[in-house]
Amino acid sequence: MTPMCICCGVHWCGQTTGPAGGRGQEGDGGHGEHIAMDPFELCRAVSGRAPAAGLLATQVPF
Repeated sequence: MTPMCICCGVHWCGQTTGPAGGRGQEGDGGHGEHIAMDPFELCRAVSGRAPAAGLLATQVPF
């Protein structure tokens, strides 16, 4: 997600849950969209295989 957000100038803060979880942010994450979800569901959302809103609605080709 980071390269897409850098070119668009979007501020975000994200956290994936579970054993493969992690955190990340671009810009001042406190003023952007907050995303917290399972890594598998995150991949499904940004690939267009699951409904998504906000920043996750931008599809990323895998």
